[in-house]
Amino acid sequence: MSIRNILRGAASVFVELPPDPSKGSSDPYSPGVGVNPLPVPFQPNGPTDSAFDFEKIYRQAGIVGVPLKAEQIRGMLSRLPRNLPQETKRQMMREMLTTLGKPAGATIDSIVADASAKISALNTSAVDANKNAQKFVASAQSDIEDLHRQIAQKRQAIEASKHELTELERQCRAECERLGEVLEFFRQNKTS
Repeated sequence: MSIRNILRGAASVFVELPPDPSKGSSDPYSPGVGVNPLPVPFQPNGPTDSAFDFEKIYRQAGIVGVPLKAEQIRGMLSRLPRNLPQETKRQMMREMLTTLGKPAGATIDSIVADASAKISALNTSAVDANKNAQKFVASAQSDIEDLHRQIAQKRQAIEASKHELTELERQCRAECERLGEVLEFFRQNKTS
């Protein structure tokens, strides 16, 4: 693996490179031998590993676009050989930013600021989501307790209704017996 191939792969993030004549590839984004392929770019409204729209969180936090995002640098770093020492990787990134990034306004400070602002926005979003979830849970639990009270009240009303019905039936039978006595009295009168 040559430094040339590594630098071509990393530089392809910044600029469109002509095909490498030594490779015979017509794909200007072909990273070359020994370099990991380019990762699929983040798609805010497309398929992602999670259901969260991080770009929306960043917009809501007022994070403005920068010439070179922290995610792009992370992608570039992931394509560098794993066995390269960290200091070599840092030096390569510094050189690349000096030659290719500075004209576009990308600096180490702007990349670090982008990453820091996004981390802060994500932490704030997580804290807010936690607070909202706690409010929802508390409200839902309160609703459930209210429903349990209503169920208990309905059960008491059912029992009271059953008791009233039983009492009504008892009193009706008693009244029927008293009225039956009147009928019996007059029936006896007819037969006498």
